[in-house]
Amino acid sequence: MQIRQGFENCREAIGWDHDIMVHCHWEYDLRTAIQIAEAVEPIKPLWFEDPLQVEYSDAWARLCQSVHVPVCTGENLARRQGFKDFIIQHGCDILHPDLRNSGGFLETKRIADMADVFGLPMANHNTGSQVHTYATCQWGASIRDYMTCETITGTGDWMDQLLLLDGPYIRDGFVRVADKPGLGIELNPDTVKAHLASGDTWWG
Repeated sequence: MQIRQGFENCREAIGWDHDIMVHCHWEYDLRTAIQIAEAVEPIKPLWFEDPLQVEYSDAWARLCQSVHVPVCTGENLARRQGFKDFIIQHGCDILHPDLRNSGGFLETKRIADMADVFGLPMANHNTGSQVHTYATCQWGASIRDYMTCETITGTGDWMDQLLLLDGPYIRDGFVRVADKPGLGIELNPDTVKAHLASGDTWWG
């Protein structure tokens, strides 16, 4: 009851013009996950994320068959082997890879192509800097059924100062995909030099 009320309070506070994602951090067993999914169903979350253990089991497929909210997972999975059973066995509704974990551009594109055969959309986990956000958005532009890219940038710390930009790079919730070579970005050498790992030297 408290979980339901808490999320209903959130929905009331922000209205229906914003999405709410429910993240469970791999905490629950199947029965509890079903109960939580039922509790948050009235607020129509964009997705119900990581309710069960990281690796695939039949519990994931049973969860998807039992609830009416979209089930999302994938940030800690690696390569096609990690995603295969989730796709083939209908163990989730939305795949959520992190390019740093899933195998980079090409391997994650292969995962997306496999998911597309089964009608599953893709989103991206992203707790990285502006550079990782740009890279992820470039990747997202290369596939057919893409939803959204998370970001933790925008708080004003050094990870928001890694690129030389003319202005905010996120506008109204969207990132314009650059048409310049590579990732289409230019690093800020002062910020990069100030945050090099111990022993590294500036390569620019």
